[in-house]
Amino acid sequence: MKTLLFNPYKKFSAKNLLVAGIIITLAGSLMGYCFNVRYDGMLDMHGPSRVTVSIQQSFIDNIANMISIFAMLFISAIIVNKQTLHIYILLASIIYRVPLYFLSFFNYKNKIVILGEEIESNMLATMAGKQPNSIATSDSVIFYSFAILSILLIIWSIALLYNGYHKATASKGALKIILFIVSIIAAEIISKMIVSGIPY
Repeated sequence: MKTLLFNPYKKFSAKNLLVAGIIITLAGSLMGYCFNVRYDGMLDMHGPSRVTVSIQQSFIDNIANMISIFAMLFISAIIVNKQTLHIYILLASIIYRVPLYFLSFFNYKNKIVILGEEIESNMLATMAGKQPNSIATSDSVIFYSFAILSILLIIWSIALLYNGYHKATASKGALKIILFIVSIIAAEIISKMIVSGIPY
């Protein structure tokens, strides 16, 4: 089970992973549309409160994120090992997004967006010395559960990304890890720039 969840590259063929990845990407894009969330960054998911996300937006968000991390990891992998198995960089760039799609369920009927706005409003009110509005205990549990789960799913996502990168480069050493971290940071910045610059 551990291998299946964190390192499917060992368990399945590249062809099977590619087919599954394409199907899951389409499903994830549909989920973004259904639950009104934007994948507006390589490791990000946000729900616009007053805008309805289109299926086109959701799909383009995903593609932009995958292209960004693929490009960065591809460059890093070539630096580490010129004989890199490029297919696994591609697979990692697709498969790593699977955990992030689960977060969209929390925004059913814009729940997380509304709670986030309420909590932000309360924080601002407290800072201004005003009385904050009360938030139901159940809503607080939902919001903070989402926050904790987000961290866990991002860790899972990065593990999937790293294991694919590791298999592609088939190398050891600190340079590989450093370039991997740099690639994630660069891809996050680039993906946000791409997504924010696309007119919908």
